[in-house]
Amino acid sequence: MLSRSVLLVVLLLASILSSYAIALAQGSSTTKGPRVETLTYVGVTTTDKGIKGVETGEFDAFMWEVLPDDLEKAGADVSKLRLIPALRFFDVLDINAYSDPNEMGVCGLATRPRDGVVVFNPFAIREIRFQLNNLINRKYISNELLKGGGEPAFTYVSISHPAWRYIKDVADMLGLREEGNELLALQKIREAMLNASMCAQKFGYSIASERDPSTGRDVWTLTRPGGSKEPIKIVLLIRIEDERRLIGDYLASQLEKAGFLVERKYIERAQFRPLVRSAEPRNLDWHIYTHGDTMIRSIWIHEEVGWYSSEFASLPATGGLWEYTAEHAKALGDFVQEKLEAIARELYRGQVKDLEDYWNKVREGTYLGIYQSLRVFVIGIRNFYIVNPRVKDMVYSPVFGITIEWPWRTALTPDSKIRVALYASTGSLFLYEWNPISGVGGVYGSYIWYYVRDYAWLRHPSTLEPIPVRATWRVTQNDVNVPTTAVMYDPAKHSWVNVPEGTKASYVIDINFKLGNYHDGSPQTLLDILTNFAWYVEWAFKSGDDDIWYHPNIESDKYIAEDVAGIEIINSTAIRVYGNYGLFYSLDETATYYLDYLWPSWNPLLRLAFEYVVLYKGPVSGAKYGWLTGEGERTLDAMNPNHVGDVAEALRIIGRGGYTPPHLASTAKMLEEKGVRVQDLAKATETLAKFITEHKHMAVSNGPYYIDKYVPEQMYIELKAFRDPTYPFTPDYWLKAFEVSQIKVAGVIKAPTILVVGYSAEVEVPILKYVIFPDEGTKEATDVNAELVVLGAKDEVLASVTGKVKEVGPPTVWEFELGPSITNKLSGLKTVTIEVRFWRSPGFYDVSERFTVEVLSVETPTPTATVKTVTSVVTSAVTVTGVSTTTIEVSPLVTPAGAGLAVVALIVGILIGALVIRRK
Repeated sequence: MLSRSVLLVVLLLASILSSYAIALAQGSSTTKGPRVETLTYVGVTTTDKGIKGVETGEFDAFMWEVLPDDLEKAGADVSKLRLIPALRFFDVLDINAYSDPNEMGVCGLATRPRDGVVVFNPFAIREIRFQLNNLINRKYISNELLKGGGEPAFTYVSISHPAWRYIKDVADMLGLREEGNELLALQKIREAMLNASMCAQKFGYSIASERDPSTGRDVWTLTRPGGSKEPIKIVLLIRIEDERRLIGDYLASQLEKAGFLVERKYIERAQFRPLVRSAEPRNLDWHIYTHGDTMIRSIWIHEEVGWYSSEFASLPATGGLWEYTAEHAKALGDFVQEKLEAIARELYRGQVKDLEDYWNKVREGTYLGIYQSLRVFVIGIRNFYIVNPRVKDMVYSPVFGITIEWPWRTALTPDSKIRVALYASTGSLFLYEWNPISGVGGVYGSYIWYYVRDYAWLRHPSTLEPIPVRATWRVTQNDVNVPTTAVMYDPAKHSWVNVPEGTKASYVIDINFKLGNYHDGSPQTLLDILTNFAWYVEWAFKSGDDDIWYHPNIESDKYIAEDVAGIEIINSTAIRVYGNYGLFYSLDETATYYLDYLWPSWNPLLRLAFEYVVLYKGPVSGAKYGWLTGEGERTLDAMNPNHVGDVAEALRIIGRGGYTPPHLASTAKMLEEKGVRVQDLAKATETLAKFITEHKHMAVSNGPYYIDKYVPEQMYIELKAFRDPTYPFTPDYWLKAFEVSQIKVAGVIKAPTILVVGYSAEVEVPILKYVIFPDEGTKEATDVNAELVVLGAKDEVLASVTGKVKEVGPPTVWEFELGPSITNKLSGLKTVTIEVRFWRSPGFYDVSERFTVEVLSVETPTPTATVKTVTSVVTSAVTVTGVSTTTIEVSPLVTPAGAGLAVVALIVGILIGALVIRRK
């Protein structure tokens, strides 16, 4: 039996040496859609079945992250698997911080709405929440519980993310360490509990540590007015499907050390919704939920601050009825949350002066978020996704593995079929219903929806930058007057209106859409694009008590109406958007904001039929529908065949003019006035109604696959390739569209061990690009940006140098020249830090290496003199896929140049020799 450490090495090598052979696209050049004919998803109830299924060829991939232990327990032969490494998920503790919004609540006392009983919630006390950071030993979790399968995390951004460098010292500022500080945590929790008792005594309650007969140990106990007592119990909801069970049990033990009675409530995926998402947090049926989620997929990380915000990421947990808002916090004398919410809002709204202001706000928001500890981040999960080697040309992300939108858009198999296993221990693929407001069935629903729908844009798998898919764009940043011929949807008037004279905009976004047919065969037109936009605006605003087109769960989208100053119709496929929201540091990211409200994922006629049955009941069944659970007799579900009849009839009602909401009618009228033809609604609605009736579902979109069959009792869903001639992409399109690669240091970094003031020095860094798609192999890394910076004691930049290519390679050797004009700036310093940086996306480094160099001040030399020191600097060894690299060994070489400097050279040589001896 292999040891775990040896197994991990074997797995990494297996992953690195996997074959990426290219297979040619099948079919003629006029064929449209993906490269395979069918894509099926099958639920399995054990991870062993998923792993062994991929090994035997029953499945082509297992869409569940596996750890080395999982493969070992399953007895997997890793030589028969292609292992895709990923650091995609993080585990975080969602904290229920409810207490009464009054003076009693300041003490941690909470009145349960269910029965009116007053209880004590330890996590209403900020200090106790915060000390969870010290109570948890993240290094122990990573190294011992997960056997090296994780990396400690203090925030939503992991240390592997390119933006980590901007916020990495925030945890240090708060005194947090990877190994935690258990003694300090226990001391601070005890002090906080005693302070809470003193506070609660004003209202007749007290808190003390007393012997609990049921456990035989001392536990914190609440004594109520009248003398009744009960242990203060923490209910810990522990997910059991993955590593969160280990983490939950560990956390429970740590909380018991702090003197709490802990109820470990083990739950599965299907129980999340009734116990957390749809539950009333104020009843305190749970205190901590072991949450798992995906990491930020953007190179810009203001979402990270949003995770601590009630406005952008529900607190205490997604979908809860009560939230820890700024208003609730202020009722408790806590004004930190108000500041945090404001920072999150400014970042999301792009209200920053410059990049320095952006990162300062991100750092401040992160600091306040950790300080508040309404979410406590624990670990980033290093894992593998397993794929059968018969799958070729599969795009994956070096960070997120196969859980992105690309793999099955490009993959090819010998039989033109792909079968994917999904781990569904509860016997159900989807957590909840599919509809435009509720979502698409949870994580697995999202994975499937990736391929049913198309996107206006997607992120590049390597750089994470937006790239065009069904839209191209050009963004200019310039204050302009919006022409009065431009229009905007007014939710108060329920109509498109002309922009008033004098309207200003800061950004102009020209967009051209690649339109085609929907899966049902009905054409996509500009009417769909602008009806989609109007739908968001209409449903986000409540223009009066009688406004039926409003839902609070979409209210957060109201900003789009403020951000769009006007829209001009250019032609039948193109528009110009005038906007006042933008990220000046990324015009592409600016475009994506507007595109997300314009490009439809659902056929907009479906949205209108959905809203009809929600507003007026099902025309066939007479049942009342709701967007979310509890809003009607039926929660609208696009995957429920019992709902198809009502929606199909609603489509026919729309087609014959029986229901024409203003966001449809006014859009059609406006386009006709602009000379743009709109589709025949009677024909389009009948085509769509026929499709959903035949296929017994309503998940109709415009992507490379359509859902042909769904058998929920068998946990089986089958997608077929969308071969419609109007689909814009041929099977081999994405093979030629972009490259997925990583760049790494690939050899010895040559740099000085000493910088001599007034003398020149050189640094050489070999860089290699490893391509994983479309052609596997190594290439020269000439298409990157390179910079060397000299940093002072507080990481302030003292000087910087742009690199130049010395040798093309591969590897490509980049050279940095530190001339006298730079080294002269270092006079009086003893040491400096040199950092070399290589990047493809502005401001985010693919490679960043730093090392400390000593500084030697000598008599100022003549202008022609140089001292060159070329030395291998000690840095950590790295391995590029298929290429071993080493950056160890110190061998200083000093070469003074210029006559008349023998004495100086001798002194420098003696000093360097002594230093080298000392270093060795």
